[in-house]
Amino acid sequence: MWNNRILKRTDTMGREFYQICEVFYDPDGKPNGYAPIDDLVGDTEKDVRGLVGYICKDLKRKELTTLNETDFG
Repeated sequence: MWNNRILKRTDTMGREFYQICEVFYDPDGKPNGYAPIDDLVGDTEKDVRGLVGYICKDLKRKELTTLNETDFG
C-alpha cells in the first residue's frame, strides 16, 4: 500500500523543509519507505491532471498527518 503524504525533512545544512512524497507501508500499516515526488509527468495533460488530483485527495485526508524522517524504521 502507498499514498501521498507531506514529509518533514532536513537538508545537509540542517535546515528543515517539507516535501510531498509517496509513502509506502509494511503489511502492518507502518511507514517503511518513501519516494519524493520531484516531477509530475504523464503521457497526456489528462494524466498529469489526474496525478495532481490524487495527490490533493490524499493531502486533504485528516488521518494522513505530516510524517518526519524518523517515522521510518
